[in-house]
Amino acid sequence: MSYHLKLNCLKFCLLIASSSIFAADLSSCWESTNFLADKHIDFIMGYKHDIYAVGGNAHNQGEGWRYTNGKWKTIYKAGDDSVVSNAVLYGNDLYVSGNSAESGGWLIQYFPDGESRIDLKIKFAEQIIALDRYREQIIVGGSNLRGQGAIWLYSPLSKKWKGISPSGFKVINAVLVDRNEIIYAAGIAEKTQQAKIMRYVSGKWQDTGLPAGVVNVDELVADKYNTIYASGLGDDYHAHIWKLIANKWVMSKLGTQQAINSMQLADDGTIYVAGKDENFRGQVWHYDGKLWTKMNFPPAGNATSLTLNSQHQLFASGIDRQNNNQVWVCNLAESIK
Repeated sequence: MSYHLKLNCLKFCLLIASSSIFAADLSSCWESTNFLADKHIDFIMGYKHDIYAVGGNAHNQGEGWRYTNGKWKTIYKAGDDSVVSNAVLYGNDLYVSGNSAESGGWLIQYFPDGESRIDLKIKFAEQIIALDRYREQIIVGGSNLRGQGAIWLYSPLSKKWKGISPSGFKVINAVLVDRNEIIYAAGIAEKTQQAKIMRYVSGKWQDTGLPAGVVNVDELVADKYNTIYASGLGDDYHAHIWKLIANKWVMSKLGTQQAINSMQLADDGTIYVAGKDENFRGQVWHYDGKLWTKMNFPPAGNATSLTLNSQHQLFASGIDRQNNNQVWVCNLAESIK
């Protein structure tokens, strides 16, 4: 399988905190980047001065784009229905995962020149959703060819794979390696069809006791204090955030928002969140550790992904009122003046 992806970039780790107190709205700082027509965006990533977006074209074929010097350029065409799902940096190499209806999950190693690559030719994954770095290995989460939730470890040094899958999952949606090198995995349990979070300690999986009534968990993150957060949907189908405190999950709502799609940690330790508000409109919020602030996102049906670049600019993808995919940019230095 050949994919001409030229993304020498890093998908930033996503972090989230929660509060029920809102500050006054920030003045609007958003400007359109004039994204390409007839494309859909799955997520955006930042590396140094450039922004990368991955998704597909009108024929549902995977594509990738780079935003440099104020212009978008196509840099990747899969030539089939492949969709990029995740990326993680190991040393100077970038590992990019994706899925194809024809060949299942795939993982490709890209070298610093952005041109050289190795297809790791995975034959055992129905789909790959989650990636993270674990010691000297890459942790990969998704589902196997039997339709069961699965986790594998790949060693770039030995080129060997090792399965460490927890039992009882239909699919693994998120993996996280915390600051103590403990692995957390979130997915859908086969018996209950609800979300479940487990952690891998001393070679064994332990249930973390996520309360009943959690429909799905999309992301797991750890803050600088190694507090674990999970975001997803409750059985009321509103977006929720759960925080693991003293081995107990505590639920905290971000108001009555309909969706939390993306979370991003800034260099100053504050949090940016993208999603859909109580009125089913796209919105971006800022959390300074005490207060949530709406950032007056442009009229949009949804805000789907966030990333930051090295110039303190926040980029957000979403779907505008004309049902077109768009990427907007906010100059954070200007917005706080």
